[in-house]
Amino acid sequence: MKDYADPMFGTAVILAGGHSSRMGFDKQLLEKDHKHLAVYLSEELLKLFGEVIVVTNTPELYEGVLVKTCSDIYPGQGPVSGMHSAFCHCDSEYIFVLACDMTGFSPEYAFYQAQRMKKEGTEACVTLRGEKMEPFHGFYSRSLLPDMEQKLIERKTSIFRLLMKHRITAIPEEEMSCIADPEQLFQNLNTPEDYRKFQDGIN
Repeated sequence: MKDYADPMFGTAVILAGGHSSRMGFDKQLLEKDHKHLAVYLSEELLKLFGEVIVVTNTPELYEGVLVKTCSDIYPGQGPVSGMHSAFCHCDSEYIFVLACDMTGFSPEYAFYQAQRMKKEGTEACVTLRGEKMEPFHGFYSRSLLPDMEQKLIERKTSIFRLLMKHRITAIPEEEMSCIADPEQLFQNLNTPEDYRKFQDGIN
């Protein structure tokens, strides 16, 4: 991150290759502050990270934005495929991952996550909300890459199944809520109704 001068945590990734079936149109066209949401997120991330990679099948949407783009090497296999491709296109030891339909980002919480992960020597850092694991707004280690590749070959690409076999830092919601609002941080825009409520809330 730029502000913390740690090249090991130099790359942020936005996953933007989903099908958007419930939304009815490409989620990369969602807007915030008169910009595509993914572009807005990438600009926020660039304030902290030295590099932002957008995993997308439509790189033309990011022309003029200071990001790298790449596509899935194993198409159609979800977030694990996107993270795998991002690792193959960067040199960072760790990546920070958001999805293009997420509306929140907390630099303070990202920094806290990075420090916890380094201190504990784990391979991923996620948030635990009750029994539900939030895989995004999270960090992942390059050491996961061989297992990602194997899971993609076997087409067993649940991100939760991937993490079951690895050392992870799972931060409880009560702990993270002292730093950031979980309702804002983990809001996903999955349907037109979600998007309408989001737009109403920021107007």
